Amino acid sequence: MVDGIPTTTVARTLIDLGAVTTLRRVEHATDAAERDQLVSRRALVSRHRALRARGRNGIATFAAVLEAREVVIPESVMERRFVRILEQAHLPAPALQYSVPLGDGRSARVDAAYPHLRLGFEIDGHRWHASRAQRAADNRRANDLANLGWDVRRFTADQIVGEPARVADAVRIAISRRSGDTR
Repeated sequence: MVDGIPTTTVARTLIDLGAVTTLRRVEHATDAAERDQLVSRRALVSRHRALRARGRNGIATFAAVLEAREVVIPESVMERRFVRILEQAHLPAPALQYSVPLGDGRSARVDAAYPHLRLGFEIDGHRWHASRAQRAADNRRANDLANLGWDVRRFTADQIVGEPARVADAVRIAISRRSGDTR
């Protein structure tokens, strides 16, 4: 109860969403809740277990969301869409938010990576890549990674939304080319 109004927990609300919206929307909401530390994975699993035996609406949808959960949560809806594009193209799942040690005590984080290939992908949304300072930091990181033999490709949010087949093709080609690279 909050000010006399009955409420549910974040975990219960996410489960109930499965009865009224799509799996993708429940997945995005769950990503956001976990990323913002409003709920833990343990709480989600526990609440799902407690409710599933009762045949509650939304349980099957939420079960599918839990089954597909990665260890690392995508940091944005665009990153989640990127992962979906790769899944639909039958490409291997990348490591998300992969940290590359730079050798001087610093590290560079890549949105999605195939570490064994030294291949990374950045998803450039307007919010985090629009200012002059943000672009300069992106370029410094790209140069640091290139100096270590990494190939980092960039996609805009518009490409992720509007050109998923081209994004998948670009990733497929990059994987193929890097697979032949023995560096």
